[in-house]
Amino acid sequence: MVCYLFLFMTMQSDFHLGNWELLESDYVAYLTPMYDMEMGFREDFFESDKNTTIRYSTETTTNVYQDFANFYYESDDETKKDIQHIYQLLTPNILKESLDGINVAVTLNFPEAIKQKILKMYQEHYYNMGEILKNTRTR
Repeated sequence: MVCYLFLFMTMQSDFHLGNWELLESDYVAYLTPMYDMEMGFREDFFESDKNTTIRYSTETTTNVYQDFANFYYESDDETKKDIQHIYQLLTPNILKESLDGINVAVTLNFPEAIKQKILKMYQEHYYNMGEILKNTRTR
């Protein structure tokens, strides 16, 4: 659940099973860190036919928001509370503070125009996600 929610919140538009690798030894198997994470916060997240993000459902006809609504609606009450809590934590303002913090932490000159574009897309995404959470609470 956490991985799916993280991918959805960060608008990963190219996250598929090819971006995972399984490592194993004689006694344990585990997933490696994820690959291709640079595909987050992208406009093509909104375009279902171009978005290859790993999905909750195997239905190819649903868009990412229908898929998320299905995931949320079918979740138990505890999972719904967790999703709502994470949603409340990852606000557009928190994203803005994080982007500002990147400039300070790594002395990176993050172009203001790109930062504003990311924030605008994320605000739309955050609003869409909020509508799903609001509408499915009453089901």
